[in-house]
Amino acid sequence: MLSRWSRYLIPSLTLALVGISTNRGVVVACELCRLTGTTAHHVSPIGGDDLDDTLIAPSAQTNEDSGGATAQFLVGGGKWPQPGGPGSPVTVTYSYENMFNGGLRMPSGQSLPNDLIRRSIEEAFSLWASVAPLHFVEVPDNGRPYGDPMSTFGQIRFRHVYINGPDIPGQAPMAKARAYFPASGGQYAGDVEFDHGDPWQQVGTLTSPDILGAAAHEIGHTLGLQHTNLPFNYLDNNQAVMFWVFRRFAGPGTGELHADDIAGVRAVYGAGIGSVTPLAIPEPATSTLMTVALTAVWLGSSLRRAPSRMRR
Repeated sequence: MLSRWSRYLIPSLTLALVGISTNRGVVVACELCRLTGTTAHHVSPIGGDDLDDTLIAPSAQTNEDSGGATAQFLVGGGKWPQPGGPGSPVTVTYSYENMFNGGLRMPSGQSLPNDLIRRSIEEAFSLWASVAPLHFVEVPDNGRPYGDPMSTFGQIRFRHVYINGPDIPGQAPMAKARAYFPASGGQYAGDVEFDHGDPWQQVGTLTSPDILGAAAHEIGHTLGLQHTNLPFNYLDNNQAVMFWVFRRFAGPGTGELHADDIAGVRAVYGAGIGSVTPLAIPEPATSTLMTVALTAVWLGSSLRRAPSRMRR
């Protein structure tokens, strides 16, 4: 039994880490495999500081889309209820706790645009919904903490928090985001957290990541996927999203899943097509224009009716 695992970094890799969060710490699955000397299975990081004796067998499924290579995705983080079984619809709600308060900043110090944050997360959801019967529905979030009887939020709740801050020159990179498995995250089950101590930008780099790349990876965890065992090549444009160094993208419209990611989520939920349904909340400028337009229509209608009333 291994204990007190928290925020492991591999010094030999000069790449940013993204951990799998339990309710008490962050565990890097691939590092566990190296330290435990196992190649036949992974130890599932479930249960707080100590690791349970739960063995997760890697898939031996052959994936034709990857040239016949053996898929090496890993599952074991649980799943959202699917009463109809694999292939049947699954509805998961999501919300934003504090993502639009300007707390995520770019290298310049300016706040990351809210529209960029929203579009990036919605695209990340759409990647997974395009290959599995997952229906993501946004619900209101009043920002209140868990335990507050007045709080409202989704099953997947996005927030920014301080995790460990920016990379330190000359040292191994730090974690940029984290997620909680649906089966073992306690009250945070399914939630995604971004480090507001790091700089963020539209076109992701090693030290200044993008929301799309981070969200696509972390949502994979919230769906029950662990890190893939596929060989890693950061320069490969076809890198699996679920490798433990998440893939960087160049903003909305550039996201994609690897064949191994697709095989992984389908192993949990089956094949199918889902959807993403954001809240229909107009931007302030749009709302103002709509109000002006409706007022003009009402006034015009009133003026047209006035002569007929006078003739009576």
